[in-house]
Amino acid sequence: THVNNTKEVGEIKVIGHESKGKINKRLRIRVQ
Repeated sequence: THVNNTKEVGEIKVIGHESKGKINKRLRIRVQ
């Protein structure tokens, strides 16, 4: 599960960086 988590975090990070807004905040909470 650790590897899967890293892959998901990387994808979410990219999306958040591109969309700095409500989506970023929501994704950040989901990652935590």
